[in-house]
Amino acid sequence: MKRFFSVLLAVCLIISCAGIISGCKDGEKKAVNLDGRVIKMVSWGTDTGGLYVDPEDKTELGQLRLSRLKEYEEKYNCKFEFELMQAGDILSKFTTAALSGESIGDLICMRSPWVYTALNSELLLPLDEYFDFSKPQFSSFAKETCTVDGKVYGVSTETTNHVENALYFNKRIFDDLGLKYPYEMVKNKTWTTDVFQDYLKKATVVKNGATEIYGMYGFTHNGDGLAGFLDCFGAEFAHKTDKGYVSGIKDPQMTTALDFIRKNLFENKYIFNVSGEASYTEAKTMFVEGKVAMLMGGIASAMSGLKEEMTDDFGLVPLPLGPGETEYSICEMYENVWVMPASLEPAVAQPIADMITGIFEPTSDDKAELKKELKRSIEGYFCDEESVDIAYDLLTMDGMKVYNHYTVGTADYRSIVGTQINDAIRGKTTVASAIGSVSTAWEMFLDIYNENNFGDSEE
Repeated sequence: MKRFFSVLLAVCLIISCAGIISGCKDGEKKAVNLDGRVIKMVSWGTDTGGLYVDPEDKTELGQLRLSRLKEYEEKYNCKFEFELMQAGDILSKFTTAALSGESIGDLICMRSPWVYTALNSELLLPLDEYFDFSKPQFSSFAKETCTVDGKVYGVSTETTNHVENALYFNKRIFDDLGLKYPYEMVKNKTWTTDVFQDYLKKATVVKNGATEIYGMYGFTHNGDGLAGFLDCFGAEFAHKTDKGYVSGIKDPQMTTALDFIRKNLFENKYIFNVSGEASYTEAKTMFVEGKVAMLMGGIASAMSGLKEEMTDDFGLVPLPLGPGETEYSICEMYENVWVMPASLEPAVAQPIADMITGIFEPTSDDKAELKKELKRSIEGYFCDEESVDIAYDLLTMDGMKVYNHYTVGTADYRSIVGTQINDAIRGKTTVASAIGSVSTAWEMFLDIYNENNFGDSEE
């Protein structure tokens, strides 16, 4: 995954990086002398968070980022310092420090749901007057996620998606079975769940009573795959409104989606039934070895070396369109946003914002050229031009709808609805029973969440 995020951040920079190519442009604000101040950025991992620089990154891009950060340090007479900590510790440590008048850093990489928690104690600085969020180097999706009462509290320069629900297919298996690659259907919006059902059936190979090839690898609620697949039917665990979140667990789309999964797991047996917790390693191995014809996964699946392991070509398509759906969906695990503590003085906040804005200024005003650059950066990970086009559309949300099931908080919905939903897709209970047993608790949780984070909740 480290390799994937390195590549993803490279993609982000190709789209949005290159005030790093020119130091100071006409009209740029005059640099403020910060008198040697240390600007501390706190994140987790070595390559997440939008602006984190890995000192060990020896790639050309990594070295460029390091050198340009040094230029800004000289220009503003400051020093960037990076600290890593466990993701689960950042919010509590930030809150504890801020309540005592201190801060663990000047820029803190938070998961987007935590923004609301920190705002309960008014610990975050509104960023509107420091950043121009209309600039293309800033994620509009992050802005929307982190806007509360008309003010923006989180910023991200990750302008491409952490796509979690693409569908890979084994070309050799499709060729052997006479299945047409779905590319043309994707373009014509005829790649539907009905067609997908037919592909699952035809791609499942049974000989002498034993299944040699399954149509697709299976599901687990604790991964991103299930949420992404549900969304292609228009099913969501929670719908965001201006007043907060409304439960979607009793929507008919949820029942339709879960019934589709159960039917193909247990009745048709077209989908490989995962015996325990779904394993990406197992899924990828079965796909590479030709034991499953299709594999659902993120763009990370390709960027983490899938092409190197495949002895046969693979293709990439979005998940199909469910009944009544007109746009392919992206399951976006948007988590990384930078926030500033409310105690940060404006005289420091503004130059920090200016530096980030400049570092990630787009390389070109020509969108067509940026598109070409992005495609060139990812084409080596896929096996055909059609897959590159689809990967581009997924990464840039071109013609896609976006579902962020992390917004409420992963642990929250997993702990409340996870066990029963897992039981339903494992065949231990019915869909109706699973939904009925958790709907009241889930609705009560959302009411409390909305009251704590949005004020009085209203549907």
